[in-house]
Amino acid sequence: MATTNKIGTAVLTTIDGNELVGELSTSLATAVNLIEISSKASGRASNFEYGRIADTLSVSSIATTDGSATAESWVILHNAIVAGTKVAVVITEYDAPGGTEVVGAVNIAGSALISNLTEDIPDNDRMTYSCDLTFDGVITKTVNSA
Repeated sequence: MATTNKIGTAVLTTIDGNELVGELSTSLATAVNLIEISSKASGRASNFEYGRIADTLSVSSIATTDGSATAESWVILHNAIVAGTKVAVVITEYDAPGGTEVVGAVNIAGSALISNLTEDIPDNDRMTYSCDLTFDGVITKTVNSA
């Protein structure tokens, strides 16, 4: 059963089934376009209806220069951008890095396009990369089962 203490350390993002090299943070956002349906009959009041929904994900991770790394790296993500391919994204709670999904935890999944990819290579500090992904279509929200 999922823990009730929701510390983000155990919630990991995988891209195309691979964990990130060293995930630092993930942020999932949902934005809705509002359509104004006001008219002269509305008077001074504005009226709106929901339009399209867009889900985006921002991820940051430790980077690596290891060309044989199997974890999701800047190079692998950059190759997906160049090829114009969508990536499969899953966000859920794991019992440990490289472990199994926690039964009863929420599982968010979808297909996404990488819209931004940046690698930071500072002096005397860890290398990191960050990327923004825009989901194509609807994300699914399920609960991990045994």
